[in-house]
Amino acid sequence: MMMGKALMGASQQVPIVPGTPYAGGFYVGRMLVGAQKYALIVAPKAGGQTTLAWKATNTTTLSTDSVWDGFSNTAAMVADSANHAAAQWCAALSISGFTDWFLPATEQLELCYRNLKPRTTSNDTTPISGVNGSSDPRGTTYTASDPAQTPSDAFRYVLATNVHGPEEFDITAAYWASTNASSAGSYTKEFLAGARADATKVSSLLVRACRMIKIG
Repeated sequence: MMMGKALMGASQQVPIVPGTPYAGGFYVGRMLVGAQKYALIVAPKAGGQTTLAWKATNTTTLSTDSVWDGFSNTAAMVADSANHAAAQWCAALSISGFTDWFLPATEQLELCYRNLKPRTTSNDTTPISGVNGSSDPRGTTYTASDPAQTPSDAFRYVLATNVHGPEEFDITAAYWASTNASSAGSYTKEFLAGARADATKVSSLLVRACRMIKIG
C-alpha cells in the first residue's frame, strides 16, 4: 500500500454520475472535508470484494476512529502487529495499476449506499444511518424513499427480470467499515435498507475496497 497516494492526487476531471467507470473502479460521489474536495471510488466487485474478519481479536486498535478517512484507518491497521484481515486485504490490492485501496470509513460507506443503492426497499430512517458530515452534499436522515434505487445498471437489481448488476452491493450480509465502534466492535453497513450497526471484530463480513483522490 503506497501511503499517502490516495489523498494526494492532482486536480482532474471526474464523472458526475455515480456508477461511472473511473480511476480503477467506479465513481461513487464527492466528499468535502474542510475546503478539500475528494472523489470516492469503489473497486470492481470481481477483484475488490471478499468476506473477512475485521480483526483476529475483539480488542482496540489505535487510530481507527476516523469517520471519513478509510485510508488512514487502514494504514493504522496495517501498521499494527495484530492481524487485521479486511484492511490488510484491501491494502494489498492492485487494480488497474492503483495500489491505494482501503477499507472505507463509515461516511464513505454511507455514500456508497446513498448513491449506489441496489434495491427499491424502504430505507432505515434511524438518524445514525443517513447523516453524513463529510459527503458533498451533506447527508441527512434517510426517508423511506430517499435515497432511491440507483439508476446505474451495473449496481442495481431489477426485480421484474431478476437481473443482478455485475457490481451490485450484496444484501446477504453487512459490509465492514474501517471505523472503530468500541473495544470489541466496529461499524457495519447493510445494503438492503442502509442501516448502520456494529459487529464483533472477529465476525466474517463483506468487504468492498475503495480509494479516494483529491479533485480540487
